[in-house]
Order: sequence, then structure tokens, then C-alpha cells
Amino acid sequence: MAQNLPMRQGNVFTWIKQFGPAAAALLLVLAGAFWLCSRYLWANGITYDEGHWLMFGLLAHADYAPYREIFVGIPPLALLVIQLGAALFDVTLAVRYPMMVLSLVGVAALYGSFLPWQGTIPFWSGLLAASILAFEPQFLAGSATILAEAPAISAAIVSFVLALAYQRGGGRVWLFLSGVAFGLSLALKLFAVFLPGVIAVLLVIVALTHPGEPISRRLRRLGIDGLLWSLGVLLPWLILALMYDLQAMFHQIFLFRLSFRELNFVEGEAKFGEHLVVVGEMLRRRWPLLLGAAAGTWLGWRQRRPDIWLWAVWLGLAIVPLIWQAPLRDRYVVMLLPPLAALTGYALACGLAKLSASLVNKGPWLRPVVLLAAVLGLYGVILTPAIRLASARPLADPDGYIFDYLTTERRDAIDFVRTTTFAGDCIITDDQRFAFAADRLVPPWLSETSDARLMARWLIDTDDIIRQAAEYNCPATVYVYRRFRDHLPDLAERLRQLYFLEIAFTDEVRVFTGLKSVTTPPSQPLAVTFGETIALQGLDLTPRPWMPGQRVQLATYWSASQPPPRSYKVFLQLRHDQGEVVASYDHFPF
Repeated sequence: MAQNLPMRQGNVFTWIKQFGPAAAALLLVLAGAFWLCSRYLWANGITYDEGHWLMFGLLAHADYAPYREIFVGIPPLALLVIQLGAALFDVTLAVRYPMMVLSLVGVAALYGSFLPWQGTIPFWSGLLAASILAFEPQFLAGSATILAEAPAISAAIVSFVLALAYQRGGGRVWLFLSGVAFGLSLALKLFAVFLPGVIAVLLVIVALTHPGEPISRRLRRLGIDGLLWSLGVLLPWLILALMYDLQAMFHQIFLFRLSFRELNFVEGEAKFGEHLVVVGEMLRRRWPLLLGAAAGTWLGWRQRRPDIWLWAVWLGLAIVPLIWQAPLRDRYVVMLLPPLAALTGYALACGLAKLSASLVNKGPWLRPVVLLAAVLGLYGVILTPAIRLASARPLADPDGYIFDYLTTERRDAIDFVRTTTFAGDCIITDDQRFAFAADRLVPPWLSETSDARLMARWLIDTDDIIRQAAEYNCPATVYVYRRFRDHLPDLAERLRQLYFLEIAFTDEVRVFTGLKSVTTPPSQPLAVTFGETIALQGLDLTPRPWMPGQRVQLATYWSASQPPPRSYKVFLQLRHDQGEVVASYDHFPF
């Protein structure tokens, strides 16, 4: 054993010498990206779309069954990641960290795709490509949310890089793992749907690299490779199908989005030509990357490097599903960023190599000084927009996760709901951030009340909302924006039949409260009759022990044995053991 020790030490030192600089450079990029993402994360509150996703996770964490009891419009892996964030960090901005880490995995995979330990050009190609992707403002912002576009694209990058390992001569296990990674990408978001086309081109290239083989054998190889990759894609979904209701999952994830997209393009305002113009504008704003991608594609084709020019296939195929997104949001451009970053990184690395070669005989100091200036200039261009974006707003209070949302009118409505409902009560709202601010959950089937779901009437209409309010005894329904008013114009009148009171804080912010009929019994039954008509059935009281300064809530249950002869009002006094009045209230007139 003692004789083998120096050999082992030599192997370790050889490994460090070969891989150490590449690993250190990657860690530096990831550390910088993590810091900037964290800075952005803590400076921007939960958005409207994030509100739905977070509500999915909180309801699942509260033991409601996803897809059966909870309407969950996102794939199951995204739901599990959100549940993990909520379990680790509760409802704070830090709930975004798990998705952010998944996004950075894609940055590392893009870096590794160039095999940066094998030479100067691969090293700088990987480093520049990873830096361009990690610090691109839209990718940075997408990484610092609980939405899954950036993580799904990162998993697609991993899938493509593993397939490249097979194309470079690795075993078929890499191809199977590539399929698994793509299955995980789809389980985060049905987003990178173009990737099977890229993999198909790669597998055709692999089949064509054996020119001496007969056509039948090449086709057999192509069929086996495609089948193996497809089995890898199915594996994560087979596991998830054991955990969730597969049919309900299919309806809520796939058919819902397909129906809404069809509604937008057939009956709505979405137009193919307009979307094409928008995608063109996305690329125009990134014209340096587009030029770099063109140069990288030309160099890869000229050098017969399919592992390079295949990124251009990604870029071309990704434009098609991007155009068909409805609505087409700016953040969806992350679909195009990996190939733009990869090809531009390769073109810049080749340019640096050519610059270095031209300065070989120009003096001992000129070459390192010029190359250092060139690298610093490139990183100045790469980092400046990211730093500007991350530092554009001051850091928020860690507890103020919806601080962008809290206008004065909404604060008043939130305080009212908090005061007049119990912690375990549900509310119904068209913006789940209101529920978070009021520290209340919503009925599980109304976890998403988005424009998309209301427009498509996908398993939700006025009757569904009234039914959920009655079934779960929700003491308040809140209009925050115009979604309920625009898409369900008859809902307000139905709510007036369900509740006693409507309070308008603004023209948009309205609270319906005071259920006329409650199906749950009081926790403390009393059955005290006042006269021959009105009876106090019982009360709910904040459970003891009570702490000094704690808010103690009381809810009373009243009934009328027959219609009262005239309008009435109930006055309530709370007295202690000596009979002195501690507090007095008057209920709303009935």
C-alpha cells in the first residue's frame, strides 16, 4: 500500500492540474450568478403569475390532493420544487431559491458541453458561453422566480449536452440519461418541446458517421437510439404517474393550455404574424448575440463540428413553439438564449485564439496585455446589464414578499379580511397575493383564477365559485382586479345572494362578506334563544392559551326561527367574571 501511495498522489495532482482551472472558472461564474440572482430575488416581490404557483404548493403542503382536489395548472415536478421551497423557507421571497439552483445547473451544463479542460479554445468557449447565459438579464430574472421557464430550459440543456456525449463516442447510457433529463424538463414545464427535433438530427448524424454500414443497419441503429431516448423521457413521468392522478394531470396541464392557446389564436387577439414580429424584436434587441451565433455556426460548419452547429438547429427549431406561445411574454425568450450563448461563446473564443496567434512575435508583454484587455472588455459588456438589473431596486424587507402589491386600498381590504375572519378560514379572490397578504388560503379548486382559466372557462364558472364558497364556508370573496367582473359578469349578483355585505374600497377592490348560511357547526354550541325569533347557536373563539398583546377573535352563530317582523340589529357585549364590559360590538343590520 505504501508503494502505491505516491502513484495515487500523482494521479490526484494530475487530475487537479487537468480539471482544476476549468472547475475554478466555473465556480467563479456560478458564484457571481448566484449573488446577482439573489440580489434581484430580494429586490422584487412575488408577481401575479408566481402567486398561483405558490398557492399550488401551499395547498399541496396543506394535504389537499394535487390534481384531484387542487386545480394545478403546472407539471408535477414544478409543484414538488415549490413545496420544497415552502417547506424550507415558508412564504418568503426565499421560496424561489430551489428554482434558482436548478437554473444554474443549466449554466454548468452549457460550460461542460465544450469540454473546457481539453484546451484553450474549449475553455474560453465554455467560460464565455456560460457567462453570457448566466448574466443575460432575462435569464437572470427568470432564474430568480418560482416560475419554471429557466429551470425547464436548463434541464433541456443538460439533456442536449448528455446527447452530445453520446455523439462524441460515449455509450448509450448517455443517450438514455439525456432522455431522462428531457423528461424532467417537461415535468417542470411543457416548454422545450422542440428538443426532440434537435435530438433527432443528432441521432441521424450518429447514424451517418458509419459510412461502411448498410442502410438497414444504420436505420436499426437510429431506431434503437430513438427508442432508448424515448424510454428515458418516459421514466420520470412513469414515476410521477404513480404519485398523482394521471388523467386529471393530463387535463389540467396539457388540455387546459392547449384549449387556451386555441382560444387565443382562433377567437382571441393573438395573431401569428404579430407574434412573428415580437420574436423578431426579441432577436433584434440581442443583435450582438445573433451576429455571434451566425459566426459560431459558420465556424462550426466549416470545421465540421456538429457539436457546435447543432446549437443552430436548436435556435431554428425553438423559434416555432415560441411564436405559438399565447400570451407571448418577454420571459419566454430564455428558449433562445442557450444556442445564442453557446455559438457566440465559441465565436469569441476562436477570435481570441486568432488574436493571440497574431501577437506571438510582437514582444513579451504586448500579447498578455492585449488579451487581458480584450477579456476584461468582453466581461464588462456581459456583466454591465446584469449588474444594472440586479441593483435597479433597493432590497426589500425579508417579510415583505408582496410589497409591490400593497397599495393603500388593498391594505385596508387586507386588514378588514384579517380582522373579520379566522386564521383557518378560506377566502376567494382573483389574485392569490391578496390571500397571502391576508394569511388565508383559498378553496383548492380555485387555486388559479387567472385570465387564462377564466377566459377558457376551464373547470371554473360562476356556479363553481358559488359552490366552493358554500362548501368551504368562505367568509369573504374579494375582487382585486377586473378579472371576475370581465369574465364572469353575473358573479357579483350571485355573491350578493350569498353574502349579507358588499364593501367597495375602490371601484376594483370589493369585498363580499357575511355568509347568509353556514354549514359548519360552531366549536362551542350554546343554543340561547332571544324572544321567539332569534337564537344564538354558538361561537368560535381563538383557542387558549392567550398571550399578552395577542389578538383574540370571536365569531358568533345566529339563526332566525321565522322571518322577523321588522329589520333588526344585534348588539354584543363581552364581560369578565365581575360583570364589567370588556368590549362591545354591534353586528351588521339584517
